[in-house]
Amino acid sequence: MEQTITIILSVFGGGALLTFLQYLITRHDEKSGKHKTIMNAIGEVREELDTLRNEIKEDRATNARIRILSFSDEIRHKVRHSKEAFDQINSDIDTYRRYCDKHPDYKNNRAVMAISNIERVYAECLKEHDFLE
Repeated sequence: MEQTITIILSVFGGGALLTFLQYLITRHDEKSGKHKTIMNAIGEVREELDTLRNEIKEDRATNARIRILSFSDEIRHKVRHSKEAFDQINSDIDTYRRYCDKHPDYKNNRAVMAISNIERVYAECLKEHDFLE
């Protein structure tokens, strides 16, 4: 009788242990699944953030190019500029060139002549000390 009780307890105990182990495995798998889902979501957010950063950098380059073209047009229309205005446009030219150097697919030949015009006039103004006061 004692042996039978021991066998019954062993079977039920073993079954309970097996059930408990299955529960732990299932719970671990569920947590791993949630972890993978969270990691996938974080990856997607990072991709979107990278895309947004790239768009912002391109917009900055495009805006710098717009200011460069406008400044060059003003020079052609005989509008004089201060040294500070030339310093600012030269900063825009640096920003634009850096972006173009790092992004060969960006259409970067649209401001070449405008930049050349600005640099020529800037050199003349420096030589003659002829900036707008």
